[in-house]
Order: sequence, then structure tokens, then C-alpha cells
Amino acid sequence: MSYELSSILIIKLSAIGDVVHSLPLLSVLKENFPAARIDWLVEEEASEIIKGHPAVNRVIGTEYSYVIRKFFRFLKDLRTCEYDLVIDLQGLFKSGVLTGLSRGKRKIGMAGAREGGWLF
Repeated sequence: MSYELSSILIIKLSAIGDVVHSLPLLSVLKENFPAARIDWLVEEEASEIIKGHPAVNRVIGTEYSYVIRKFFRFLKDLRTCEYDLVIDLQGLFKSGVLTGLSRGKRKIGMAGAREGGWLF
């Protein structure tokens, strides 16, 4: 079955090693959906690994999410694009919440997500 995707959001927030291990997914996505826009939601400490990657159109940092008065700015930034596909590679509660808040037609998470991440 073939799907036409024009935009994809990857959510892999932290653990620098985990972010590095997620990078091969970019090649697979670009190969299968060459015209798709790919954005990545990541915590600031791991964002430098993603910035400048040729397959990534936009890196969205979560530095706003920890400051209440800036939360809505962060949320607006996250929701500027409606994605055809949102992929939660983290599988935790916080990434689940962000997956739920993102504008995605289809959302995919990990089987056996921890900390209630499966709720989203």
C-alpha cells in the first residue's frame, strides 16, 4: 500500500545517543517520501545533532515548554504546520503529550510506550 505524505513530524526529544540512533530513519523517510517536509521536535541539548541535516526542514526546540508564559508561543510554533504523519520515537508521557498537541492526521507511537505515552 502506498501513501502520499507531504509533511512529517518526528518527535525524539532527548538522550543524545537515542537521537543519534534515530538518524537513520531520516534516510528511510526521505527515500520513500522525497517531496515530504520533515520537521523534528527535540530538546535543546540534543538539537545540534539535528540542525543542518539535509533531510530536516525545521528543528523545533522545546526550550519554550518549560516556561509557562512562553508555552503558548511554543504551542503555536509546534502547530504552524499540519502534518500528514507524526512519529513519536520517544514513547514517554512528555513526548506523548507533544504528539497529542501537534497537528497530525496520523500519529504513530511505539508499542509498549512507557509512563502513559500510549494515551496519546
